[in-house]
Amino acid sequence: MVEVQILEFGYSLEKGRHFIRFLVTGLKDKDIEKIGGIVGQIPEGSFKRFQTWNTDTGLEIYELFPAKEYPFNKEIPSPEEFKAVEKNVQGFLARFN
Repeated sequence: MVEVQILEFGYSLEKGRHFIRFLVTGLKDKDIEKIGGIVGQIPEGSFKRFQTWNTDTGLEIYELFPAKEYPFNKEIPSPEEFKAVEKNVQGFLARFN
């Protein structure tokens, strides 16, 4: 069972963009390579939208967002908002299985 957890979110002064860092667990090694290879190449204008790292605990995905697409713009997100974003990512990753 693939699980997605939000590790960190906020605004990167260095990148000048909002971000969310996810941990994805329960993936097979071949799926980690496949997802990392595909997602890591998705551009967003003049910057790379995704960065991925394979760690001991799973696949970490760092996603940069244009301001209009960042899901937590209003205030501190509720637990329901976290779950909704995690489910979206889980649905996106299901396409690769």
